[in-house]
Amino acid sequence: MIIPLFRSKQPVENFFSVFGNIKETNLTACLAYLISAFPTQLGHLFAGRENLKRIDIEVVTKDLNRHDIIIEAAKSYKVIEAKLGFEQNEKQITRYVNDLAKENKRVELALLDRGSWQSISWIKDLKRRLKKRVFIKAVQWSELHAVLLRVIRSKRLMLLNPKAYFIAEELANYMEVNNMSSVERKEVYCRDLATEKSIELFFRYHVYISQPKFYNSARGNVYFAPYFTGRAPDRFAERSSVKIGTGISYIAPIKDMQLVKRNEVKEFLRKSGIVKYKDAAKLLLSYSKERDQIIIFVLSEPLRAFLTPIKKNHLGFTGAMGAKSLTFQQLFEATIKG
Repeated sequence: MIIPLFRSKQPVENFFSVFGNIKETNLTACLAYLISAFPTQLGHLFAGRENLKRIDIEVVTKDLNRHDIIIEAAKSYKVIEAKLGFEQNEKQITRYVNDLAKENKRVELALLDRGSWQSISWIKDLKRRLKKRVFIKAVQWSELHAVLLRVIRSKRLMLLNPKAYFIAEELANYMEVNNMSSVERKEVYCRDLATEKSIELFFRYHVYISQPKFYNSARGNVYFAPYFTGRAPDRFAERSSVKIGTGISYIAPIKDMQLVKRNEVKEFLRKSGIVKYKDAAKLLLSYSKERDQIIIFVLSEPLRAFLTPIKKNHLGFTGAMGAKSLTFQQLFEATIKG
């Protein structure tokens, strides 16, 4: 069982967030390590199809310019300058270009940031003044994130280098949390609740359970929103003061989500601070059909977020809810359609 970890009262969601505010030098050092480990995948993003010979981190030149990463390829040098923010520094980049022009090899300067290339006017003027052997290209963090996703979806790469694979997975997650990817951050995990027992677990014990196969789709979400369906809400309302209707109306913050063995459910609920954990465990185990492990969400107090329940057709789909992660923007837009 994993114990919840916090830094400055904020949940630690990945290895990198353990350190608080990560500096550019830390991320670029990690990037260099991953390029070294997965040169075919990450190297192509910065060096094309050239074979890589050597990678240096934080290189200080004779003119006292410091470069984040220098990759020595077969026919050229690839220099990576990263900015965590949006904007590159014109004086800094101009100084780097003048320094790199002294090299005898072809030099490609990759500006890694959140997308400044399309908006800064001085880049075009600088490109016109470049020496013949110096070239500039733009790379966005979101492009790097897309490559990391391809890496962590590969079982072959996981077996080839499990340590680097773990770092790639953690970096991809860090980038998602900090809006450095093109992937929308998961916010609200939505599932159908159609039985009295599942609804009772949600309202009375602030617990939701699911099958292990949904672990990857569930992880990373911050809130849980049940979609009440069928006649179960009516039957539950008859013996409680909670008024619910078909659709999404309640949202609960996710405090914890773990894969728990059946014989450890009671202890897990106790340690999670569930009131009347014995009763909750009995109800949970009578409801779950899983023989080995169960995904258990520990939730905060459910809040009535929408007076008029949001229906599936307002969200643009029909049939079973399945395992869906929605953004608050999607939910708010759906309220307008309703």
